[in-house]
Amino acid sequence: MRLQLPIALAAIAFAVAAPRPPALAQTSPPPLYSVINVNPVGTAEAQAYSVNDDYQVVGIYIGGGNDRGFLWMPGVPSFPFDSSTSTFAYGINGLGQIAGAGWNATDGFAGNATIWSPNTYLGTTYTKTTDLAGTGTYGSGFSAIDYFGDAVGTLSTSNTSYAALEFASGGQFTGSSAYSPNAVNSAYGASCGFPAAWCLPIFDAQPPVPLAGGTFGGNTYASYDGTGLDDANDVIGFAYETAADAYEAFAWNGITGTPYGPLGHLPHTTTGQAFAINSASGLVVGRSGARAFLWSGDITNPTAGTMTDLNSLVENNSGWRLVSASGLNDYGAIVGYGYYQQKEAAFLAIPVIVSSLTMDSSTVVGGSTIGGTITLDAPAPFDMSVTVSTYNSKLNFGAGVYSTSVIVYSGDTSASFTASTSSVTTATNVTLKATFGGWRRYAHVVVEP
Repeated sequence: MRLQLPIALAAIAFAVAAPRPPALAQTSPPPLYSVINVNPVGTAEAQAYSVNDDYQVVGIYIGGGNDRGFLWMPGVPSFPFDSSTSTFAYGINGLGQIAGAGWNATDGFAGNATIWSPNTYLGTTYTKTTDLAGTGTYGSGFSAIDYFGDAVGTLSTSNTSYAALEFASGGQFTGSSAYSPNAVNSAYGASCGFPAAWCLPIFDAQPPVPLAGGTFGGNTYASYDGTGLDDANDVIGFAYETAADAYEAFAWNGITGTPYGPLGHLPHTTTGQAFAINSASGLVVGRSGARAFLWSGDITNPTAGTMTDLNSLVENNSGWRLVSASGLNDYGAIVGYGYYQQKEAAFLAIPVIVSSLTMDSSTVVGGSTIGGTITLDAPAPFDMSVTVSTYNSKLNFGAGVYSTSVIVYSGDTSASFTASTSSVTTATNVTLKATFGGWRRYAHVVVEP
C-alpha cells in the first residue's frame, strides 16, 4: 500500500495585494542534513507531511491494517495522537494543532474533517476540538492549517463532485465547487489548490482565480496544480509540459496568478513536483523522479535558482534514499518519506550535522579517564542525542558499557563527555565513533601502560 500526498482531498472517499518583502535568495551552498527516522516503532510504511517551527512532525503510518496519524516531537518517539482506528494527519501549525481527518464509521466509512489540539503547549495528549462528521455524504478532510487555526480542505458532495472546505473561528464555510485547497498561509489567509487555482482570502466566498500557464524556453505548460504558498502569496506546485508529456515543478505570482516559470527537475529525471515553500528563505522542496529535491533562489526568478538532490546533502552510506519531500519549516527542516535500509520510512532532515569528534589527548595512561568533545556545524535546533561508542574494551563508559549518549543542548554547538580506561601491558589503539542522523565521525586514542 502506498500512502500519497493529499494533492486533491476531493479524491478522499477515504478516498488586496500587499507589498512584497525583499527576496532572500540563498547564495551560499545548501547545508548538509542529518536525517532522523520518525516512523512509529514497528511500522512497515509511513510518510511525514508537515513540520512546524518547534520541529513537531505529523504524518500517516500503516498500523493494524489501517491508516493512522502520528506525531513526532524532539525527545518523544512517534505516537498516534488519537486512539481511533483510522485517522489522517496532513498539517500542523505553530500551536501544535493538527489538521486532517478522522474515520466516520456511521457515514459510509467516509472521512470527516478534524482538528486536534494539544491539551498543553508541546504536550503529548490531544483532544479532538473540531469534528465535521456528517458534513457531506462522501466525506471531508483538512489538508492544511494556519497559525490561527484556520483550516482548508475538501468536502465531497457526491461520488463525482467536490467543493472547497474552509473553516475558521468555529465556523464552517463551503467554498467554490470543483476546488480543493492544498495549502493556506497565515499572513493573508490565502489558499492554493487543485485544479490550479488560488484564492485570496479564503473566507470572502470569492471564486478561486486560475493560475496561468505560459511558454518558457520554448516549452509550453498547461494543467496546473498549486500545492504550497508562502506568506508573500507565492504559489508553488507543478505544471504539465505538453511536449515532454511530463510534470515540471512550477511557481506563480499568487497575487496576479501569472507564472514565474518552471523550477525544473533533477538531471536524469523527466518529472518534477514542488510540494512546499517556506516564508523565511523561499526554499522549496518536492520530488523529481524518485528523488527528493531542495530548490533555493529567488522564487520570482526561477531560472536563476538551483535544484539539488537532497540525497547529495546526506552522509554517504547513511542507509537512506530520500524519495519525496512534502513539507519544511522556516528553519529549513524538511519532512517526507524515503527508504531506510530498504524499508519505507518517514523522515525529518535537519540542516545540522556532527562535524567532529575530538579527544583531549591522543594518549592516555590505562586506568585513568579522558575527555572528549562532540562539535556540530551549527547550533542544535533541539536537544540532540549523539551516540558515542568504542571498539575496544580498554576504553569504556562504565564497567561493561561501550556506548553512551551525549546530549548537545538546544542552541549549543558542542558537548563534552568523559570516558574511562583499563590498565594495559602494551600500548593499545582504540577507535571511538560518534553517530547522529546518518553521520559518523571518528577519533583515535592510544591507551598506554
